[in-house]
Amino acid sequence: MTAPAPEAELSPDEARAIAIAAALPAGGFPTVTAALAHLHIVQLDGISALARAHQLTLTARVPASTITTVDDSLNNRSRPIAFDYPAHALSLVPIANAGRGVCWCTAR
Repeated sequence: MTAPAPEAELSPDEARAIAIAAALPAGGFPTVTAALAHLHIVQLDGISALARAHQLTLTARVPASTITTVDDSLNNRSRPIAFDYPAHALSLVPIANAGRGVCWCTAR
């Protein structure tokens, strides 16, 4: 069986632009909660050469944020917005996704 012909041809640069636009809308996200809701999962990384992976991912997508505001959003809230989940690698998952095939782990 052969694969169907593609409906459109994309250059690598066009494909990259589409992928970036899907992960980072123009202007970014207004809050860490909004970024997590859009991304659905963010990998945690215990190695911090510059900063931890989830901090870099979220500060890149929430223009007004800093590493401190990301950490405060994840750790200093009366209601958690994400939890740690051991998927392929340890990841942050929005609380709203609990019960969608993932188990409850440590709230953040």
